[in-house]
Amino acid sequence: AIHNITADNSSMSLNARAVAAKLVLPPQTTWATLYSAASGAMAAATDAGSRNAFEELVDDGIIQDTVLQNSPSGSILIFGLFDQLHQNPLLRKHLGEGFAAEFCQALAPALTNFHDILYQLQQKQEENFVERQKEKENEKSASSPEDTAALLFKAHLAMSGDILGSDDDEDNALESILGPPAWKNQAEQDPDSLEAAFAQMTTPEFFNSLYYSTELALLTRRQFQFSMGETTFDNQTNTTTLQFQPQQPLLQGVQQHYQVGSAKIGQVAVLRARAMELDNNATNHQFREFDASSDPDFENKRVAAQWDILFEVTSRFQETFPTTLEEEQERSSSSADNTDSAITPPSHANDKLVRTEEVEYTRLGVAILEGYIHRNPNAKDGGSLRWRVPLIRDPYEFDISDPSTSVSRTVLSTSTAPSTGTKEEEASSGEESNSKTG
Repeated sequence: AIHNITADNSSMSLNARAVAAKLVLPPQTTWATLYSAASGAMAAATDAGSRNAFEELVDDGIIQDTVLQNSPSGSILIFGLFDQLHQNPLLRKHLGEGFAAEFCQALAPALTNFHDILYQLQQKQEENFVERQKEKENEKSASSPEDTAALLFKAHLAMSGDILGSDDDEDNALESILGPPAWKNQAEQDPDSLEAAFAQMTTPEFFNSLYYSTELALLTRRQFQFSMGETTFDNQTNTTTLQFQPQQPLLQGVQQHYQVGSAKIGQVAVLRARAMELDNNATNHQFREFDASSDPDFENKRVAAQWDILFEVTSRFQETFPTTLEEEQERSSSSADNTDSAITPPSHANDKLVRTEEVEYTRLGVAILEGYIHRNPNAKDGGSLRWRVPLIRDPYEFDISDPSTSVSRTVLSTSTAPSTGTKEEEASSGEESNSKTG
């Protein structure tokens, strides 16, 4: 499954990372989708009681028809959702008539908390990553560009299941390459930590996948901080050689800092609200979705629900970029935006500058929430419904061919000031200046 989990396409984002998503319910087949939509449309058109129920769901904002109509398959989504909410006996029996309204009211606060904690954990992981890299550089033990590239390639193979055989456990393969998952270890050691709170919101597989995806994103960003020379192709050996240039200081790259508490959910809309009974003796994907109430063994089987939630999340970050006075002057003269901007000139023309931008990202995504609504195998008494997120994906229902188009970036303010740099950079700069004047 492909997902973009952060609100942006910049240095900290997890763009198009392939992660394993272990879903309780299988994806709905095309025929099941069409059957559900046709059943819902037929009921709304021919039965007065169903028609009144449909209008109530729309008026209460549970079925947001104006949002779903933006999809090329809007009618299928609308009437399929109506069929799932109104005519599925499993939801009514185990969740009650008024559950949908209460569930929808809780979605925005829950998803806001989810993203706020996720961004804090990714920020913390980035800071720890930078510290580790600085220690390695000070100890002259930093990985070479070639070693980092090989590590990234091996990790991507592990995530796609192409390493050591496709049946191997992905988490074990990634752990052998990237090390143990720090989020999981912290959650087990400290029940009051952010990691422990986030572990309660996600499935174990998605929890670890987010950690390793973040680690891979940081490694990829680090790799891009190496300036590369030209690639050469040898016709005789049919190989390509890439010559890396000397490693640049770590802090010369883009830095991004999340503003805690800035994540906000603007709008949510339910796309699907499925429920199935799970036959423990059946093979994979052999579930019955429509005739559950007529099953004589109905009470003894587990029932799981899966809701697909379209959401819009905004979040703010402070981003810093290395730049020069000449670049900033060109930017100021050619910029047509109205953002607040301030430039503090350097003391010397050759001094390095740092541009700081406060930016707001807005992105669309679909969160999948799953939970056992009857005979929960993860609870001692079989109850205690807990919704968890096994996956966040792109809103493919709305014909977004390029995932980046579901993300917008707005610059709120900009300032530029001389770079403070590290002591080693300042000393190097001083020696270079002395050699020129000498």
